[in-house]
Amino acid sequence: MYSEPLDCRTRQTMSTGLGCKPDTSHQFKDIERLAQDMRLLATMPEVYDVHFIVGKDKECVGGVKAILAARSRVFFNMLFGGQSLRTTESGTPKKSNKKERNFAFLKRESQVKTEQKAPAQKCLTIPIEDFEVDEFAHLMEFLHCGRCVLDSRCIVGILAGADFFAVEDLHTAVVKFVDKCITVRNVCTFFCDAEKYIQLKSIKALVPKLLEFTATHAHEILGLASFRNLPQHVVRLIMSRKDLNATEWEKFTAVVSWGHAYSNIHNVSLQSAVEPLIDCITFYKIPTMQLMQEVRKRNVVPDHVIMKALAYQADPMSVKLNKAKPINDRPANQPKSPRKTESSSQACIDIKSISENHQEEVVDVKLDHLTKG
Repeated sequence: MYSEPLDCRTRQTMSTGLGCKPDTSHQFKDIERLAQDMRLLATMPEVYDVHFIVGKDKECVGGVKAILAARSRVFFNMLFGGQSLRTTESGTPKKSNKKERNFAFLKRESQVKTEQKAPAQKCLTIPIEDFEVDEFAHLMEFLHCGRCVLDSRCIVGILAGADFFAVEDLHTAVVKFVDKCITVRNVCTFFCDAEKYIQLKSIKALVPKLLEFTATHAHEILGLASFRNLPQHVVRLIMSRKDLNATEWEKFTAVVSWGHAYSNIHNVSLQSAVEPLIDCITFYKIPTMQLMQEVRKRNVVPDHVIMKALAYQADPMSVKLNKAKPINDRPANQPKSPRKTESSSQACIDIKSISENHQEEVVDVKLDHLTKG
C-alpha cells in the first residue's frame, strides 16, 4: 500500500517516542564572510609562499600555494608536482591525529619554544612570461578571493588565463561577458590581444566572433586608427570575407592607410605592404572614373589588375577573375604545422615551440602546458 512521505516534524516525534534522539543539527554557511576574510588574507604579503614574476617588466605577484592548488588543478600540478597525498614509508596515506588536525591552529605562540621553531621555508619563484601583469593579477584575485572585476581592457588576457589555468567558473563568466563588451572601438585591440594567446581553445573560439562583428560594422571599423595596427594576416582575413559590410572603394582606402602604417613600422615599401591584399579587393566594382583617377594615381595596384577590371566592366565574359586565397605570414624558414585548422583562424595561428624548464627553486612556466591537457 502506498503511504505519504513523513515530514520532518512527524519523523522527529516518532523517533522521540521510540527512544531515539531527535535530529538537532543545523548546517550554517557564511560564504560572504569567508570571501571577506580571504580578501584580507590576500593583502598580507607575509603569508605569501610563492611569487610569480610576470610579463616583460618582471613585476612580482604573490600568492598562497595551498589556495592556488585547491582552486586550480594546473596550479596544483605546478606547485606540488601532482602528488595528492603524502605517504609513509609503507606506502599508506599518512593520517594526522584528529585532535591535532582540528585544534593545532589554536596553540599559542608562547607555548612553542624558540629553539623548536622550524626554519623559515624558502619562497618559490615562478616566472610567468606569457601573461601581462594586469591579466594575471585579476586571475590571482579571483583564485584567492572568489571575485574580481572584469575589465574590457584586459578581458582577452583574463579569458586566456582562465582557460590555461583551468579555472572553469571564471572562464564561463568571462565568455558571457566578452560577448557583450565587443564594440567598434575595442574590436581591433581584441584582435591584437588574441594574437598572443591564439594557441588556446577559448581564444580560437573568440576569433570568429571578432571577425563576424568586424564584418557587420566594417564601414565604421575600417576607418579607425586602431585598424592600422592589425597584423597583415588579420587584415586579409577581414578583407576576404564575402559578408563584409563595406564598398570596394572603402576596402581599398583602408588597405592603403593600413599599408602606410605597416611600411613605416617594418621599413618596407607601400607596394610590398599591400601586395598580399590586392586580390581581396574586387576592383571591377569600383566605378571606372575612380579606377583611372584615384586607384591608378596611388601607384600601388599593378596596371594589369586595373586593365583586367576595366575589361570586365566592358565585357564580363571576356575576363576570368581569380578568387582571393588566405595567406599565412609565417617566416619562410619556419616549418608549417601538420595539424589543419579552421579557415577562420588558419592565417593567424602561430604556435610557440614547446619548452619546459623545471628547477628546484625556480619554475619556468609557458603556455605550452595547455596543449598537454
